[in-house]
Order: sequence, then C-alpha cells, then structure tokens
Amino acid sequence: MLELRMKDVNLNKNVVTLRTQSSTYKLRDDSGKIISRKNDIGRLKTDDSKRDLPISNLWCKVLVERIETLKERNDPDLLKPDAFIFCNKHGEMRTYSGTRSIFVRFMQKIDLHEKGYTLHSFRHSFVSHCKASGMDKESVTRYVGHANSKITDRIYTHLTQEEKLKITGAIDKAFVGLQ
Repeated sequence: MLELRMKDVNLNKNVVTLRTQSSTYKLRDDSGKIISRKNDIGRLKTDDSKRDLPISNLWCKVLVERIETLKERNDPDLLKPDAFIFCNKHGEMRTYSGTRSIFVRFMQKIDLHEKGYTLHSFRHSFVSHCKASGMDKESVTRYVGHANSKITDRIYTHLTQEEKLKITGAIDKAFVGLQ
C-alpha cells in the first residue's frame, strides 16, 4: 500500500488497482556495511500480481478520510493522479521503515507491542481468515496475487486457534479407547 496512488483508487466502485510494488534497496560501502536504504517502486513479481481488488466499506472510509486530509493541506500536487495516498509531509512515498515506526508506536499505544506483530502480519492473518471461513483456495491465491496455490499454502495459511482445538479434539477422540 505504500506505493498506492490516487489513480489506483476508485471509490465509486470500492476498488483499488495494484500495479506496482515497493522495494527497499540497501546501499553499501566498499566493505559491505549498509550505509543507507532507499525505497523504490518496481514491477510486480508476476503478471497475476496486477489486479483490481474490491475493498471493504471500512477500508473505503479510511481512504476517503486520508484523501480529505490531503485536501486540507491545500496542495494540488497531492491530489494529482500520480500522487501517493500515504505520502510523507513532502508528498513523497513513505518508506517502509518510517511506516513501521508508526505501526510500532500504534501497537505500543494499544498494548500489543510485545506480541511480535509486523505490518506483514496482516497479510498472513487475512489469508488465514479467508481459509478458515471456507473461501476457495484458488480464489484466495488469485486475490493475493500469487502465481499458484502452493505459495499460498506454504507461506500464508496458518492454523487458527479454533482449528487447533478441532485437531486436539480429534486426537483425543481417536485415542480414547487406548487409555
């Protein structure tokens, strides 16, 4: 979402278009030590990654509020089609590390900072909840832009607590007669 631009959002249809992805490049000195990091916008990993995604009413509301905030800054450049929606105070794309800092402060504020959540945790949770709610695996795979469902299965689907309890119950039931 760091590279999401005004032209990527259609609030009339509740859709965002994913066209690019952000990448962080590490700049190193001659000894290999990292001297700085640079964010850049690059191509998506696969052709399937470019997609139109329907967004929830809640996410639409967040985008509307963000756009209103940008309008209040009275800078027409912030509303151009190529302008970043989640920009820094100079209208530039936010860095991942800067966004992560905001996220960490937010997690501290709501007392969840010791849980180990990251920005990427939301993607994992989303896919796991889609799986747990019975959504078709191929649909989820296409929605998140993976080339095939093996990637989705291997990386993003984790057992929910409810699924773990079902498994535990099934194990107990299977071994009842052996005690």
